[in-house]
Amino acid sequence: MTHLSGVPVQQEPEGGTGKAMDKAMRLLGFRSRSRHEIAQRLLDSGFGEPTVAVVDARLCELGLLDDVAFVREVCRSRSRAGWSSTRIDRDLRYRGVADDVIEDGLAELEQAGTSDGDRALKLALAKARSCRSIAPEKALQRVVRHLYAKGYESELAWEAARAAFRELDQA
Repeated sequence: MTHLSGVPVQQEPEGGTGKAMDKAMRLLGFRSRSRHEIAQRLLDSGFGEPTVAVVDARLCELGLLDDVAFVREVCRSRSRAGWSSTRIDRDLRYRGVADDVIEDGLAELEQAGTSDGDRALKLALAKARSCRSIAPEKALQRVVRHLYAKGYESELAWEAARAAFRELDQA
């Protein structure tokens, strides 16, 4: 079947809502997801927007799909992995989470006492310990690159890397 524009349109699978709900539950069985991610995956599988809306409403009603809880979980896990707030923000936006929900999640993260500076220093210390056997300038650059990869801005990455090596030298 084709749309008037000539673009092929997938027909919705038989059993609509039931099959869409099954697919959504399988997706949520692997990991938690944002409402946007579930909706997009269902649309990509050929389910129509009305079916996707029904499934979304039902999953929210059951408490299985909650962007606020999803953002909290992502903020905690990414923070433990050393990600910067900027990178966490970018990841959540990519997943289709609303701006205000992201801002609230990042604010909770800051209130919990895990600032970007603290996370960067902790990460820099761990990386610096593993680089003690190489030349100091190369080690410093390696730590900074590691912090860049976690989403930290240049100034903070360099500051944290230098502070980590100063701390290790004092120990």
